[in-house]
Amino acid sequence: MARNAYIGTATILLYTAKGNVTGATCKIRIVKLSDGTKTVDDASMTEVSSTNAPGLYRYSWTPTAIGGYAAYLFQGTFASPTWLQKEEIEVLGATSAPPVGNYTTAALVASALQFEESGDTRLVFDTTSKPTLAEVNQWISEAEDLIDDETHHSWKATTVTDEHYDFEIAEESKSFFRPRRGSNADEKIVFLKHRQIRTLTTGSGDKLEVWDGSQWVDWIATGSAYTEGRDEDFWLDYDQGILYFANSYPSRKKNAVRMTYRYGASSVPGDITRLATTMVASQILQTDTSDLYVAGSETQKKEEVLKRWDDQIKRILNNRAEVRLL
Repeated sequence: MARNAYIGTATILLYTAKGNVTGATCKIRIVKLSDGTKTVDDASMTEVSSTNAPGLYRYSWTPTAIGGYAAYLFQGTFASPTWLQKEEIEVLGATSAPPVGNYTTAALVASALQFEESGDTRLVFDTTSKPTLAEVNQWISEAEDLIDDETHHSWKATTVTDEHYDFEIAEESKSFFRPRRGSNADEKIVFLKHRQIRTLTTGSGDKLEVWDGSQWVDWIATGSAYTEGRDEDFWLDYDQGILYFANSYPSRKKNAVRMTYRYGASSVPGDITRLATTMVASQILQTDTSDLYVAGSETQKKEEVLKRWDDQIKRILNNRAEVRLL
């Protein structure tokens, strides 16, 4: 599988000399696959460190055009190398940073589709492709929102604003009394609508507001009279999304608590990346007017491919759907 590089961004290529020999004559040649143009021709590589990384050589390459490339790293001469390493590189049309997808990227979508532009050159989304890179990134963003909505969870920092909660008694589902460990007092519990809550901080715009009968009082605001902690006024089980009122409590039941907070996992699991990638790839394939789907050298019925992808999408969404006691 080809690695990704970006226009205007330096890409470091590494080569390990045979036998980890130091002081070797190591070179690189980079060829554009579409026409065989030598972008870099027999350039010398630099040894990283003969002491700390003997036999490891590097070359910094800043691509200036999109497309597929083959990098040949070798010792001796290209005509008769004593040791050769080949690496495929896909240069994308981002001028300053990689595509913006959180759950997937345009490059992963292109890899899933396996469309080819000419010969064996893989399609790269850019300003002239159909769809364009901007359109694919927009569809990625829409797919991520749909995944979050369908699963009731998120794998990125997502902000919830002014979410209201009732403060009920034991027989109600949203709050109940529970004896505090090591204390005769009671903890009142409120289940938030999400879990994996990010640490509450005023600098990030988070709020824990309680209605005091005349106004909302933010318990985490700077200078607040309330303190977070297991033996303080309140504490939050950040992983499970459960708010505990310990020594101080709301004075009313309905709409007693209003919260603004961030939630979401800090990393994206493989099945969510596959889900987002497949959703966008499916959307692109549906715009194709042909009845056949040509992926590399393989031709399949488009209807069968879309059905298989749709089954995969439904299965992952179902497996990842959250159930909360609300």
